[in-house]
Amino acid sequence: MSNDTRPVWAAIDLQALRHNYRVLQKLCHPGGVMPIVKADAYGHGAVEAVGALWADGARAFGVAYLEEALELRERFAQARILVMGPSLPTQAAAFVAACDGDIMPAVASWDQAVAFSQAACEAGKTLGVHIKVDTGMGRLGFLVAPSPADSSEPVAQLIQRVSRLPGLRLEGIYTHLTDADEQVSIADEQWGLFQRVRSDLLELDVSIPIQHIANSAGILRWAGRADRVADYSRPGIVLYGISPSADPRPPADFRPVLSLRSRITHIKDLPAGHSVSYNRTYFAPGPIRFAILPLGYADGLRRDLSNLGQVLIRGRRAPIIGRVCMDQTMVDVTGIPDAAVGDETVLIGRSGQDEITAGEMAGWCRTIPYEIVCGISKRVPRVYS
Repeated sequence: MSNDTRPVWAAIDLQALRHNYRVLQKLCHPGGVMPIVKADAYGHGAVEAVGALWADGARAFGVAYLEEALELRERFAQARILVMGPSLPTQAAAFVAACDGDIMPAVASWDQAVAFSQAACEAGKTLGVHIKVDTGMGRLGFLVAPSPADSSEPVAQLIQRVSRLPGLRLEGIYTHLTDADEQVSIADEQWGLFQRVRSDLLELDVSIPIQHIANSAGILRWAGRADRVADYSRPGIVLYGISPSADPRPPADFRPVLSLRSRITHIKDLPAGHSVSYNRTYFAPGPIRFAILPLGYADGLRRDLSNLGQVLIRGRRAPIIGRVCMDQTMVDVTGIPDAAVGDETVLIGRSGQDEITAGEMAGWCRTIPYEIVCGISKRVPRVYS
């Protein structure tokens, strides 16, 4: 990689992305796969990711917000795009104006359904929607009470009322798993509640063609469970070759799609006792040699990595020393005497026989790998292969 402006880049392996999609197709068979490409495909580049997946037959995608859907529709006019995030009733007219059957919003409340209905009728359109039910996440969705007696109006009856609103066409119903990565019993309970709602709807003569429930962790938990395969599964983080948690881990044939790389721009020697970077949080224990990397927290390299994280240089680990700055990060290369200005440095990815994963970096930061890859800023160019 050569970059004459600033030697920092995120390398995106689109062939690895396509490979992961094909693995997921096998895990989710006979249901379909709806790749989730919100948040710019988790920092990987939504337009480029959809283009690669389109070549392998993907036609339905999930995003969070309308602007994400519109960006994709400019390039992929035939794509079916589910907008899963929240929206205000005042946004209903904008959705109706944009949605000509290919963009479908989630409906998560009665007031939202009424607003969509009114906007669709005023525009003389029929708006396809997916009903979101809350089976335990405690976030968006029509709340499914654990016991029907706990609700003043059973959720199926409320959805039946939604189905009677003019201008709306109920195309799908879905829920979101809250803890499939850690507690399979909770995921099982959510599955049971979801199926109860679907059964109640059928008794009310409300037929919704498409159902979907499994996220990345759900797909891995329920792999091989034919009774848990819905019409769609919604892989997010695992699609990009990153495990949603330590257990369950993705099969070994999933491949990381993103690596974050830089080059050494400066090398300097310091005497024992000299401090490095802001706030003097690091003092050289002896004579040291350190390298400067031209990226920092403005690029998404979290400040939590100060005096804690590591990078790979010539296949060997070099610790981050001192505070991570907005635009620069210092690493100790005393133990890598052949390190030189211009050397490639791997912050996420493989160098030689060693590898730093997004999950390992997340562990250093006491967060999740989602936040690591989504946090790589637009200032970092994406290089696709």
